[in-house]
Amino acid sequence: MDSFLNFLVRQKKLALLFTLSIVVLGFMTLQKIQRDTYPVIEFDRLSINTAYPSASP
Repeated sequence: MDSFLNFLVRQKKLALLFTLSIVVLGFMTLQKIQRDTYPVIEFDRLSINTAYPSASP
């Protein structure tokens, strides 16, 4: 990992090309993702909170 980072520091144009390609691929993927205006969200958990005075947690 260290040698890869050192390589990118020395090769600035390659690092820029690598970064730009990741950004472009991200935007292309974002365009293809199916999105709903109001998606259906299901909650599979129930939380019940109660207070018990003078009790420590």
